[in-house]
Amino acid sequence: MLSAVSQREVRCLVLAPFFSHVSSANRPRIIAEVLAEFGTVDIVTTSFDHQAKKLKVPFQYDDRRTMYYVPTLAYRHNVSLGRFLSHFFFSIRAWIFYLKRKNKYDVVYATLPLNLLAMLVFLSCPSKHRIVDVVDIWPDVLPFPVALRKVLRPFFSVWKQSFAWAVKHCDMLLTVSDRFFEESYRYFQGDLSDAHRIYIGCQRIPCKKPPLDDRLTIVYIGNIGHLYDFQTLLDVLATTPRKVRLFLIGDGDRKEWLLQELKTLQIEFQYFGSVYDEKHLSEILSQCDVGFNGYRNTTAAFSYKANTYFAASLPILNSMSGDLEHLVVEHGLGFNYSSGSSDSLRTMINGCTKDVLEVCSQNVERFFEAEIELKQVKARLRENFQTTLECSRDQK
Repeated sequence: MLSAVSQREVRCLVLAPFFSHVSSANRPRIIAEVLAEFGTVDIVTTSFDHQAKKLKVPFQYDDRRTMYYVPTLAYRHNVSLGRFLSHFFFSIRAWIFYLKRKNKYDVVYATLPLNLLAMLVFLSCPSKHRIVDVVDIWPDVLPFPVALRKVLRPFFSVWKQSFAWAVKHCDMLLTVSDRFFEESYRYFQGDLSDAHRIYIGCQRIPCKKPPLDDRLTIVYIGNIGHLYDFQTLLDVLATTPRKVRLFLIGDGDRKEWLLQELKTLQIEFQYFGSVYDEKHLSEILSQCDVGFNGYRNTTAAFSYKANTYFAASLPILNSMSGDLEHLVVEHGLGFNYSSGSSDSLRTMINGCTKDVLEVCSQNVERFFEAEIELKQVKARLRENFQTTLECSRDQK
């Protein structure tokens, strides 16, 4: 078996449009860290920051990882033609980057999305070890109106076929949820031993919880966009007799609308903007009782924000179907409500008593340590990469 220190270093390429060297919960960052234990890693990502909506400040590691920033189009809104074109041009340019160096790499890793990039690269490297990691399934999980889906059905069909093709031609399949595993495995042509569901992974966020008082503090962290069930949350917070305040961490297309609605409805809230400093994030989350994971009609199955809530031992208010819906029930990780239903969410919020939240928090800690804690996730990835990287070395 291949040890972390090998006489022959494996040369790896990580294709990751949504790469962050700041967040410990960023999946391609975790992958790159594990691969760097076995050899050199080139990381290809965008020059444009999807979250901050601005150009990235170039960053370089001081180990065996090298960053490459591929220029692409800037855009202002997540749901826009500009974003689609930005991803399209990045896919083409990242593919060209690979074509110029394709004989250099033993292992190629690509996240889905982007479907087109993975398909083009895998078409060009049939003899390489190809790892695909399903972090999202486009266009399935995107919030397109039903009418638009009907009109653009041929386009969406081709879009989904690019996903299917990429999965069909990979040698190892990784997914971040059981829901994504079930959908992806339909197209995978490898052995079951080369297909794995491994949750995203995250470092623990140490939080010193103050004694609970009569006020319930709900926190939302992440993109403030169209996927999320903010209207239902507003309806409940504006009408509940219980003392509730809302903490908001993040940014997005609907930020100004949401802040204005909170002011108009006289709902107590604090807005912190985007927070990347772990100490500051810990201080904020230490004041919170439960995390909001409300989605509008999506089966993304396991969200980055849930990852963060669990890292801080916070139970969740969840409307996402798939993995989280079942895990909340099976492990007692919080409360499921029906998306768009004020009555359902109100019932769950009223159920957030001191005793119930304490039990849920303990359940979250146990689940986090078993399934999400970064050391556990990296150990599983390391073990699953072992055979692939061993084969890569033996072929040379």
